[in-house]
Order: sequence, then C-alpha cells, then structure tokens
Amino acid sequence: MMRKNILTLLALALVLPALGQDNAKRQLTTLFQQAEQCYLMDDYQQLQQCISQYNDLLSTRSAELADSADVFLAYRDKMLGAYYYGLAENDSCANLAEQSYKRSLAVFDQRNNTTNAMVLHEELAQLYYKQKSYAEALAQLETVYNHYDEQLNDMGIATIAPKFYQVMTQMAMCNARLGHFDLALQD
Repeated sequence: MMRKNILTLLALALVLPALGQDNAKRQLTTLFQQAEQCYLMDDYQQLQQCISQYNDLLSTRSAELADSADVFLAYRDKMLGAYYYGLAENDSCANLAEQSYKRSLAVFDQRNNTTNAMVLHEELAQLYYKQKSYAEALAQLETVYNHYDEQLNDMGIATIAPKFYQVMTQMAMCNARLGHFDLALQD
C-alpha cells in the first residue's frame, strides 16, 4: 500500500505541472495518463478524482477540441469503464463498465483506431472473465487474436508477437473454464 501511495505521488508530481498549460488537449491527455496510472495501481479513489477533473475540463474547454471532441469523450468513457471495472463486484457496476467500454469502443472503431479498439476488446474480455461470462470474454479475445494474427501474417511485426501470445493464453483460460480442454491445450 505504501508503494502505491509513493507511486501516486510521483505520478502527480509529474502530471500536475503539465495541467497548468493552456492547451486543453494536452491537459486532457495528461489527466488520462494519470488516470491510467491510478487504474494500474488500483487507486480507484484517485481515479475517480481524475475523471472528475477530466469532466470539468471537458465541460469548460470543449470548444477547443474541435473535431476531436468525440475522441476525448471516448477516453473519458474508457476511464469510466476502468473505474466501474474496479467496483464490478455487483451487476450494476459491471453493467456500467460494459456500457462505458462499448461507447468508447464504438468511437475508436468509427475512427479506425485499432490500437485503442483492441485494448478495449481486451478490457471487455477481462470484465466478462471477472463476471464468469467466459464465452463473451472468449469472443472479445478472438477479435483481438484475429487482428494480431492478421498483422503478424501480413507484416511480420515481431513486436506484436508477445501481445499475440498473451491473448492466446487468455483464450486458453477461457476455453478451459468453458470445459473446452482440447481447445485450451491448442491455444
């Protein structure tokens, strides 16, 4: 716990000076990065504060976002999904997480931003796995698997391989939970 607090303080020390800058896009990006750090450290109270600051900034400076307002809203929805994921011990929070992730995913799909879309498919898979909805988790992971498989075959990008194998491992876990042990071993 002490390590998390120290990491949070370090993240804040790096982020807060940038918040004083005038550029709304930069401020929102900085808040999003801070929120990601809070999520990784399981600091949901600080994550909630980041979301609140992000919403305040969105409402007061939205005119400066021009044609990228939908993207910043999608990032907000991604943060909300992460927040509710952390609280997803009940169906209500799980549903809110799922709705937030899906709203964000829709924007990134529309914008052809596959990097963020694949991350959101993985986030949904984790949520479904946490809720013991293994078939739904597997469907999300298969989307990610197909994307990485296509990239590996078409471009042979070695940096994708570790991510590809991580997704295969997650798919194996879902197949095992579903009783498909032959597929789990194949994965």
